[in-house]
Amino acid sequence: MLAIFLFLLLIAVVCGFLGAIVKGLFWLLIIGCVVFVVAVLFVGLRLGRRLGRRDAARREAKAAKAAEPQGPTQP
Repeated sequence: MLAIFLFLLLIAVVCGFLGAIVKGLFWLLIIGCVVFVVAVLFVGLRLGRRLGRRDAARREAKAAKAAEPQGPTQP
């Protein structure tokens, strides 16, 4: 995941740099900005999903612990 993000970030920087420097390639600057936004959204969605799974696992563990009998058991 990190490799994809860094690759997209590199593409965004190169496109933005070329679009800002070379006359007539302003569209490349726009593409660089769009790629940057896509990269940030990609990482945000991936992290959001991962955190959601952790929260779900934590809730399941808490529910399982609450279902265990409390105190000493009588025969």
